[in-house]
Amino acid sequence: MQTAGSFVEALKQNPKFMARARSVETVKGDLIIEADAQDDSLFCVLSGSVKVTNISASGREVWHTIIKAGHTFGEIAALTGQNRSASIIALERTDLLILSRVDLFEFLREDTDATLLLLQDTARRLAASTQQVQTLVTQTLSHRVAAELFQLAYTDDIVRDKISPKPNLADMAARLNTDRVRVSREISTLVQKGLLERGDTYFKLLNMTYFERATRF
Repeated sequence: MQTAGSFVEALKQNPKFMARARSVETVKGDLIIEADAQDDSLFCVLSGSVKVTNISASGREVWHTIIKAGHTFGEIAALTGQNRSASIIALERTDLLILSRVDLFEFLREDTDATLLLLQDTARRLAASTQQVQTLVTQTLSHRVAAELFQLAYTDDIVRDKISPKPNLADMAARLNTDRVRVSREISTLVQKGLLERGDTYFKLLNMTYFERATRF
């Protein structure tokens, strides 16, 4: 059997547990998991992407992260049996595999490599969440917008200078824990400084060093 590079790949290479997993197709806007729900299944993203989000005390949506194809979500509730800590919403047409808690535990006992892969993926996401909290506390909004644009340019392990289609500013604002007007103002400032080109359907990063440095502070 070929060595899997992710938990999702390890699962796909196991016919026994693939037969037990349930396939689900979602479209943009579908609520996949609701915060505080009593559900302990593990979800694998086969294609598409989802957002992890909560509603703040003031009623504003707060994004935590985006989970793309090849990754999982729902591990914490699946492993601990606790209620869901956040809501998961499809950002586009997304294909999922759902594995029950019972089947997950059996799979992990049989495949120790898959256990390590799941732990690594979960640890990386927790580290990213910690970094996000630190960023919100310590960085100015201008740095956060620049860092967000750099992250949007980073896809499939390749950094590209062009972001297309152009991101929704309201969604960016939710991820940065601010409002659309302030994000729009920061974008305009970057354009005026000659750091960003704004087209009808795209953003182009004109100084990659500037945007990359924003992720370090």
